[in-house]
Amino acid sequence: MKRLMKNFAILIALFLLLGTVGIDVQVAASSLQNELSATDTITGDETEETKPEALEPKASESEPTEPEPTESTEPTEPTEPEATEPTEPEVTEPSEPEVTEPTETKPTEPKEPAPSETEPEDLKEEKPDDPIAVEYAEDPAPWMYGSPRRSMGLLSNGTPSTRVVDPTQVAENQLQPGQVRMTKTVAPVPGLVNTWDITLRVAGRPEQVTSDIVLVIDVSGSMGFSIPSMPQDRLYYTKEAARNFVDTVLGADPLNTRISIVSFSGPLYDGTVNTAIERLAFSNNASSLKTAINNLSVAGGSTQYTHTQSGIARARQVLGSSIATKKTIVLFSDGLPNRNYRINSPTAADFYTGSSASDRLSRRDLAMARFDYNYSVSDNSNIYISGTQYRYSSPNSAIAEGAIARSAGYTIYAIGMYAGTEGQATLNLIASPGKSYDSDAAGLNTVFQEIAGQLGSPVSTATITDPMASGFIIDDTGTIVKTSGNANYNAGTKTLTWDFPLLSQSGTGDIKYEQLTYRIVITEDTPYVTGNTLLPTNGTTAMNFTDVAGQESINNFLIPEVDPVFVTLDKVLLDGSGSPISSTKDFTITLDGVNYLINADDPIKVVKKVWNVGNYQVSETAEPDYITSYEVNGVATQQLTLA
Repeated sequence: MKRLMKNFAILIALFLLLGTVGIDVQVAASSLQNELSATDTITGDETEETKPEALEPKASESEPTEPEPTESTEPTEPTEPEATEPTEPEVTEPSEPEVTEPTETKPTEPKEPAPSETEPEDLKEEKPDDPIAVEYAEDPAPWMYGSPRRSMGLLSNGTPSTRVVDPTQVAENQLQPGQVRMTKTVAPVPGLVNTWDITLRVAGRPEQVTSDIVLVIDVSGSMGFSIPSMPQDRLYYTKEAARNFVDTVLGADPLNTRISIVSFSGPLYDGTVNTAIERLAFSNNASSLKTAINNLSVAGGSTQYTHTQSGIARARQVLGSSIATKKTIVLFSDGLPNRNYRINSPTAADFYTGSSASDRLSRRDLAMARFDYNYSVSDNSNIYISGTQYRYSSPNSAIAEGAIARSAGYTIYAIGMYAGTEGQATLNLIASPGKSYDSDAAGLNTVFQEIAGQLGSPVSTATITDPMASGFIIDDTGTIVKTSGNANYNAGTKTLTWDFPLLSQSGTGDIKYEQLTYRIVITEDTPYVTGNTLLPTNGTTAMNFTDVAGQESINNFLIPEVDPVFVTLDKVLLDGSGSPISSTKDFTITLDGVNYLINADDPIKVVKKVWNVGNYQVSETAEPDYITSYEVNGVATQQLTLA
């Protein structure tokens, strides 16, 4: 009677903590009486030539291609995990089968594999004496052996600006004033495999420069108007944002920053009434500043109009005595100016030309000497020069005053809330280039934070765009944790966007920073790699921001790399002499409660998933004609241990 032996192996290759693990599941005929009926197409030297159809992967699997073995370095002897009894499904424990006078006591050497798959000498396993429990005859891939590792490489995709340091060369506590350090790190999550926490951190050391700021607030009658769908009026939300502005700016650098409060409205009649008032001189006392802000109220009666020029002029006068390095005006208004200072001894040159009086308006480029700062007039007031009618333009006068302040070296920020098209257009021309804002009540605090950041923070108005690399996703947006700003993850593009106004968190010493952490997992699209190959977790991650010098910049983070754990399932069928044979007979292998249908002619299946650290049982659905034995990295056990 012919003697037949069938042997198939499940190879499980794991990267990350374990290096690699192999499992060899062997099946041999246990009842020689049923041998021919069970295996009559695969006896002796005959092999079944029919190639199997590709198996459709389950939802948790991906359809892999056959991996190419790679060169192996000196292997580390795998540790033998403790064997446990398999639970489900039921299998026959490896045992000595009952045979009648076997014709051989040792298996013949298995057929040599192809040259490209030849196992290095130092990785060849010793063959057992048992003629039934024949060792796995197909060489395991060399990359399956190695020491435990958690290596995370770095790839660089950007050109740092002069303000951004190389994080591999400069530690956070070594930053010089004005310098910025951008880091992106990865760490495996304890208790999980194929899950990592990514941390973005931007740190900087503020430049030690003195800064004086005049906060100019409109208190004209319209500031008492209610806001649609909001419970309070415009001034209420302005004051709330101004208090936050004080906390933000002084929190960044309380020793070198001072703030003054100026309010303005406008007189009902032309005359010498001055409604621009300094409510508090320069101070770095947050309590005093917030008290002055709280005491502001909406002007009424004869002073309810909007004299924006007077507010800017008063702020300029306050800054005239400042010796600070940075001098800044922050203007807030809700509408179009309708009062302005009159022109000293006006001439036709002070006005634009035109065919009608509505065209012949006061110019927006008048010098400071042309204005009489002791006398205010109404918008569109008429003035006659040599019998020709001209008119004052309050918006143009406010724009001219802004130019006067900027020429003195002052930076002007202008914020309009419900200012209307013309009112906002006027504020845009008053402000320094790129420093005007159009906001509603809800966005006011964000605007003030952005301005505060540009006054002294090494990083301001930052936006970070962080795309996930192929095969990695943020599976749970609840894992996104940030210190400040707004973060959003687009699952469609697999891109995280994070913006923040400035570095607001206090680190060691005077270091300021912002930080965001999120968790990624692998997917079925994760590229299958072998050996020491690492995978980048992200694509090019860029930060657009303004540095302490006011320069708009874009810099890239270094990209971390990880080594995912891939579980590969493979099988080899052996004949009685221990040589591999072809077969389309299906076997059901169970790993972590998932059944995998596999046969000897299948390509290697790759399982890509998140695992919990722990022990897993590998088993095969029992068949009465076969005896099954298992190996994990050459050790007789059904237990796969991830630790």
